[in-house]
Amino acid sequence: MTTNHAAIAFPATLGRAAFWPALYPEGSRFCGQIPALCWLVETLRPATVLGLGLTTGEGYFALCQALHGLGMQSLVWGFGAWKRPVPEPLRLHNAAHYAGFSRLAQMSSVPEVAGRFEDGLFDLILVDGRGLADVDGTALAALVQRLSSPRGVVFLQGTAAQDGDSLSATAALLAALSAQHPVLHFDAQTGCALILTGSAPLPHLKALIDAPAPVAEVAALDRLGASHLLAWQARTAAHKQAAQQAELAAHRQEAADLRALVEGHDSRLATMGTKLSESQDLRLRDLRVLTVQLEGLTEKLRQTRLDADATHAALRHEMQAAAETAAEAAVAELAALRIRHFDETTDLQSEIFVLTQDLGKAR
Repeated sequence: MTTNHAAIAFPATLGRAAFWPALYPEGSRFCGQIPALCWLVETLRPATVLGLGLTTGEGYFALCQALHGLGMQSLVWGFGAWKRPVPEPLRLHNAAHYAGFSRLAQMSSVPEVAGRFEDGLFDLILVDGRGLADVDGTALAALVQRLSSPRGVVFLQGTAAQDGDSLSATAALLAALSAQHPVLHFDAQTGCALILTGSAPLPHLKALIDAPAPVAEVAALDRLGASHLLAWQARTAAHKQAAQQAELAAHRQEAADLRALVEGHDSRLATMGTKLSESQDLRLRDLRVLTVQLEGLTEKLRQTRLDADATHAALRHEMQAAAETAAEAAVAELAALRIRHFDETTDLQSEIFVLTQDLGKAR
């Protein structure tokens, strides 16, 4: 989902930075406030900027993008509420796009950060209320006032609770600053406030806050922020859908690969079965040939015995010794053939049993 900004009437005083698409992939918490923040940068044109309590990079990098796009020679310091050094995605993005004027660092404590800079140095102070949940809001108010330049502005993010966040420090900071300085509230997303902490604020900003009725400029920024948030949600949904489709395609490819593997296994199994059947048929043919040979020899032995009996009867005296010798030789040959037949039969049965087991395992 995208919004056609040209079809909506916006005041000319919004400038151009408020309409720029964010270069950094925004998060879901503050991206609706980016148009108001970029409009403030273009309106105020700060020479020095300080970020405190940073948790995500969308607000800080939108600010840097606006400064860079407007061709300003500003200096920016950002201190995050991270438990370790600057997260790698933020460090790499800053190094790739804003290394010439932006410095990111871990924030050990607010007083320690404030002690690095002289009083009245910063024209714009960006405060992420979520990153300062454990900080004394009243003490923080005194510090940001001390660091603000005569035309200084504090842009406080997260003035409305979201996802169970604690607003104690943010509310205390907002209350302490509101008691002494003009405040302009925006309804964008988690809520944000523009506080004129300097002694000589920009007249245009002061006029917006002092206006007796709601100003079209503020309402337009809220609408633009809502449009920005909807566009981000649409991109997020599209990316999620694309990721799901890619995952589904990967699952389908895995299923196709598995089917191909199963088909290949079935083909190999069928080939093994065919080879086993052919081997069994060959052994059975050999066994049948041996059986026929055995039957022939058995018949030959029977006939030899008959001949021997006849010869023994006719030539009892002359041929008895020769006939007995022939009979003994026939008996020995028959015994050897029977042993061979038994061995061949046993080997064939063993091989059939092994091949049958192999076929079962393959299946």
